[in-house]
Amino acid sequence: WRMQGPMSAPRRRAVITGAAAVAATGPMTTATASSAQAAKQQTDLLRRSRFTPHVGSTFTSTSAAGRWSVVLASVADLGPGGVAGGEKQFAVSFTGTLPGDGVYTFARKGFTATPLFVVAARGRPLAVVNCL
Repeated sequence: WRMQGPMSAPRRRAVITGAAAVAATGPMTTATASSAQAAKQQTDLLRRSRFTPHVGSTFTSTSAAGRWSVVLASVADLGPGGVAGGEKQFAVSFTGTLPGDGVYTFARKGFTATPLFVVAARGRPLAVVNCL
């Protein structure tokens, strides 16, 4: 076994390769953390306590197809198996008309615009939130 200077060539390559790998994963870790934070912020919008005070209030609902006014009619528990009063498990229904099922963004003064997937249920727009 013969040493080549203070660090052997194979060890030098390992250190350089290791340093390159660390440098390459740095931005990915930051991007992953940013994505996780963005996802957390989205789910923070989907809390029962954000909607409940606005029952009876008018919202502007927008999609690629246009803009409509609807009124938040109720915030309710999910059916069997749902957590009663669950902050992350509830349904919201609106009065008013939307052109069909799809993703709409609901906004009003003092309420951060929130996208929801809405379907027609008993003639009313309905969105279910079930974040486990």
